Amino acid sequence: MTQQDPFHNPYASPMASLEQPYDNHADFLPDGRPASGGASDWIGSGWATFKEAPGMWVLLTLVYWVVLIVAAFIPFVGSFIQYLGMPVLLGGIYLGCQALDNGEELTINHLFAGFQDKFGQLVVVGAIYMGIMMLIGIVLVIVMLVGFGAAGLSGLFSGNDAAALSALAGMGGLVIVGAIILFPIIVLLTLVFYIAPALVVLHDQTGLDALKSTWRGCIQNLGKLVVFALLMLVIFVLAVIPCGLGLLVAAPVIFAAQYWMYRDIFVAD
Repeated sequence: MTQQDPFHNPYASPMASLEQPYDNHADFLPDGRPASGGASDWIGSGWATFKEAPGMWVLLTLVYWVVLIVAAFIPFVGSFIQYLGMPVLLGGIYLGCQALDNGEELTINHLFAGFQDKFGQLVVVGAIYMGIMMLIGIVLVIVMLVGFGAAGLSGLFSGNDAAALSALAGMGGLVIVGAIILFPIIVLLTLVFYIAPALVVLHDQTGLDALKSTWRGCIQNLGKLVVFALLMLVIFVLAVIPCGLGLLVAAPVIFAAQYWMYRDIFVAD
């Protein structure tokens, strides 16, 4: 029998914390859900997250850009490295967002955390996205050639400017209709690519499973995602006006907004 401490107060509050730690896996919704918030809510939360560590966010964003720009100058494989490396960096950024969300400190090490863990699966996300975008590019070229027509191609190569211009004029309607159809598709694919790294690093999903889950979740919120993309476009245009310096604020706000979008769609309240 254990001897009781004579100074023990049986009515005192327990010493152990009653707060349960946040469990990513228990709260994760792999199929997503219709978001309770919207584009303005995500951007507002992103701004609040930026204000928690503005200096570190600016530094992290600068390093992010430098890494991608340096990769672009690597001969022959620069664009491939960008496609494959971007989700790795994004995974680290989402870990940094979660750290701030949990009351911890954001550090530059968060940006490179994806290289230490889940690197292979994050690269898979980039490889699949690169393949999809290349396929879309090929399809677009084929559609443009078909729309241009044999007469237009013949006029182009034979120097018959009138025939070529006539074919181009006839494509105007096709281009407008195609842009209207493609815009929401491109928005969906791009945001699936940008959100999937969060599911890899925060919920231990494989790259393929993360893309599948993100697709299912994002398709349920397509309208809100299109609005989010349009607001992002407006923010970036405004940020470029002051010699591009506004991008140092706009970019991290958008990074954090994407984290809150992921939380709204894939994490239970």
